Amino acid sequence: MASSTAPPWSEWRLNPPCAIPSRSATLSHHDSLPKLPVPDHNATREKVLNSAKALAKNNEEFENMKKKLDGFLASPLAKELNDALIARSKDPKHPSWLAEWWDTQAYMAYRDSVVINVSYYYAFHKLPQSLRKAGTSVSPHDEAANPAFVAASLVTTILDFRALLLQGKIEPDMMGGTKLDMESYKWMFNACRIPAKPADYAIKLKEDAPESAHFIAIRNNKIYKLPLWDQKTGEKYSLETLQKTFQNIYDSGSDVAEPVGLLTGGNRDVWADARAHLLSSSKDNVETLSTIESASFVVCLDPATPSSKISSDSNAENSNVAEFSRELLHGNGENRWFDKPLQWVVFDSGETGFIGEHSCMDGTPTAKVNDYIGARLSKGDMDVQGSNSDVPLQALDFEVDDKTRSAIEETRKSYLKAVEEEDLGFLYYTRYGKNGIKAAKSSPDGWVQMVMQLAYGLTFPEAPVTGTYEAAQTRKYALGRTETVRVCSPASKAFTLSMLPNSNKSTQERRHLFLEALKQHGKDMKDASVAMGCDRHIFGLKMILAESGKKEKVDLFEDDLFVRSGTWNLSTSAIISKYFVGYGWGQVTASGLGLPYSIHDNHLVFTVTSKKTQKNAEYTKNL
Repeated sequence: MASSTAPPWSEWRLNPPCAIPSRSATLSHHDSLPKLPVPDHNATREKVLNSAKALAKNNEEFENMKKKLDGFLASPLAKELNDALIARSKDPKHPSWLAEWWDTQAYMAYRDSVVINVSYYYAFHKLPQSLRKAGTSVSPHDEAANPAFVAASLVTTILDFRALLLQGKIEPDMMGGTKLDMESYKWMFNACRIPAKPADYAIKLKEDAPESAHFIAIRNNKIYKLPLWDQKTGEKYSLETLQKTFQNIYDSGSDVAEPVGLLTGGNRDVWADARAHLLSSSKDNVETLSTIESASFVVCLDPATPSSKISSDSNAENSNVAEFSRELLHGNGENRWFDKPLQWVVFDSGETGFIGEHSCMDGTPTAKVNDYIGARLSKGDMDVQGSNSDVPLQALDFEVDDKTRSAIEETRKSYLKAVEEEDLGFLYYTRYGKNGIKAAKSSPDGWVQMVMQLAYGLTFPEAPVTGTYEAAQTRKYALGRTETVRVCSPASKAFTLSMLPNSNKSTQERRHLFLEALKQHGKDMKDASVAMGCDRHIFGLKMILAESGKKEKVDLFEDDLFVRSGTWNLSTSAIISKYFVGYGWGQVTASGLGLPYSIHDNHLVFTVTSKKTQKNAEYTKNL
């Protein structure tokens, strides 16, 4: 049973139990991965200044911050901190100078709900509702929904991917011909985030351990344990058998159980206390929690009936997809276990989505497994054969007392308040996509980033630029995850201002400024992908200072412009799969916008998340 007290980071995070062969195609390159480098001071200085210059209210504010920056970098303290950071990067005890700090500060020490704030989702195009040959002209939206079949086909395909992964047959992700770190794939199956104070941690079971051979299904908050295969013969279950089993769950009645899973979507300290109480109050609770936390993955069978059907008219609101997205982004918090890294949702309408827990695994690995699922199921490509023995379906019960009910009600109030405050816009744009942008001899990602900058300027003309984050992968390095691309620059600002209604710039001048903005963005993306951004470096210096016990105050770190240049009022990131109608996550600042986007061959997809106090609908329209 996972402890209520977190072990040291190195004990739970490094070398997790894993059945993927270390010498397999999936992992054999890991020993040759370089360690994450420490950026050069001067490069960090230039990146900070470039970002701050675009956001400065006036030249005096910029020069004042520049003076503080140069004063800090020239100080003995800065040299001492940077030398310590370099020494840490070379220390064999630290496979990455950043990893422990980032896991802790960006994820595990975060105390607010992971829902909206951290977790993310993928919304599938509607999958086939019955076995049929590929190439049929019948739209799945015209077919009767069969959620039991959808759940069974989903599980069948998940298990196929799981088998390939554990055999080491999943080829490494690549970037520019370089194999990327695949460590996060170890955290896919049979893992779970555990609430603890002052910071959470995660557990991982070896996938071939006997206690790992099950998954969890949830319906009406009732939790069921299902084996991954026939325990007597070792044979996987047939698709028909799984469908019958899921139908039994659907037919088990409409009574709704206490939503203990709601606690996983609440304040982490409240959940930590509630989990400790559940464990201490009942042996049945110990068994139930242990079974959930060790499960391979979760399938949520939801009574909601959203639709993924979209209008190809770019002016259409597609409010049904927005509602589908909201069910996955947050829903009402029930019928979920948000601490599990892999959580699929099957709705009564037959629609399907995925919810990811972010702490040990970013979006690219989960996009890969879901892309695999989408490719198989969209073709009706399922191995339907297997054991026809009855599946031993075990209902898992919680003993819930007044103290636990009180924690659930406290969580429900805060959860529903957050949901009520949240807004979501959706744009499915069909005039052009990647092919059209490339025909214009432009970078698709840079183009879309400038679109989002311009939409911000149109929506907030009184302050037309803002701090903007774009995620760049740093998985070329051991335990690499992401670095920040600071999209807002003097070049992007000049382009944005040139395009606003009050500009007198000519078309030729605007095009020149656009190309300059793309050039700057491309350089910044290239630097970030080799870990030469500035934000992780600054974070590392701050962490060295905090752990040194020194009381020295760094004026730069409290400077308003410096702070503003690293505050992400626009937070952006791209995931692409032709099987997703949309994907998303929440904004990262109360006054900001979250902008998940996908660049397809002939269309673009955007989700816009924000508080309702922001101009979400106006921004989506301007986009």
